[in-house]
Amino acid sequence: KAADLQLLKDGQITLVAAKRWKAANHGVEALRDLAAAKESHNAAACVYVSITGVTDTAQQFAQAQGITLVADVALAQLMLQAAK
Repeated sequence: KAADLQLLKDGQITLVAAKRWKAANHGVEALRDLAAAKESHNAAACVYVSITGVTDTAQQFAQAQGITLVADVALAQLMLQAAK
């Protein structure tokens, strides 16, 4: 299962993957699965959430596939905003 959540708003699907929390570094493999799920679900957007960062190759892949990465500092900032 590539995505953990499927969000629907105004008829638009967003897939969210929040896996492998214990991984030291996230690579392209999980992002490939998410990109394939985006296509098969005709999703408008995909978001990959991780506590740690992704490799440079994974970051380039995500950008090319239109996958939003939320990791490290961006995740912490998002959580702080939600807490307010």
